[in-house]
Amino acid sequence: MGNRAPSLFRPSETWLAARGVLQDLTKTKSPPNNRVPKSHISPDSRQSASLLQHSSSNSTAVSEAASHAPPRVPERSPEAEQMLHQLLAQLGSFQALQAFEQQIDRPLYALDCEMVTVRGKGGAMKSALGRISIINATGQVVIDEFVRPQQPIVSYNTRWSGIRKRDLVDATPFPKVRDRLRTILKNARVVGHAVSNDFRAMNLTSKELNALVYDTSASSTLKIAALGENDGNAVSLKRLSKYLLHRTIQEKQHCSLIDARVTLELYQYDVNLWRSHQRLRS
Repeated sequence: MGNRAPSLFRPSETWLAARGVLQDLTKTKSPPNNRVPKSHISPDSRQSASLLQHSSSNSTAVSEAASHAPPRVPERSPEAEQMLHQLLAQLGSFQALQAFEQQIDRPLYALDCEMVTVRGKGGAMKSALGRISIINATGQVVIDEFVRPQQPIVSYNTRWSGIRKRDLVDATPFPKVRDRLRTILKNARVVGHAVSNDFRAMNLTSKELNALVYDTSASSTLKIAALGENDGNAVSLKRLSKYLLHRTIQEKQHCSLIDARVTLELYQYDVNLWRSHQRLRS
């Protein structure tokens, strides 16, 4: 998963106090503790799944049934209420999110990819899919698999991707994985962070899949809720997770399974902002 350089802006203390009012509004019940079949998880990602289960004990998962029940509105002082109105007024339009969320007849998936570097045609270096993780709306693992690229691997990018040479020795060849992805994502709603990079790695397009896409890196509402401003630059998944979910990720190597989970929770955070905005305007 690739991102542009993150904004260096840091939220002010005043903004942090105002944003704190949102915390109760953006909390939903944790999903049931669904056990993931081991056969769905690549060997080295079982540890990731364990960490994921631990780190998300108080996390949000998108349940299409639960998403229609607005969160409870806590009692607030007049000053806090005024702050919240001012904050939500700055969040702008939720049109894209509303259109995406209302397509409940389509399955919803969150995904993330890890890349390796390969030697392409003419010797040019490029990124290729090395691991793909997809979870459904309730947080269950749909696919979490290492992928063997078709081109010669130059670097496993282990420092960032967490992928090692041994992970790809018996990995599923890319064409087979792509066929599975095409079946899973067809006519679906897909949530990702800088998701265009993931589609490029999968060698698929949302148009050919007839899929709807929601990119958390492009959400102005998430950025304003996290930082208090929108300067047009992308915000990393790591920073959004820290400011909005109070969770530290990507401290060392990335894990596509954890990143997919965080992306799903950020989407639900955005949905809850929209529902709070609707309620306060009514």
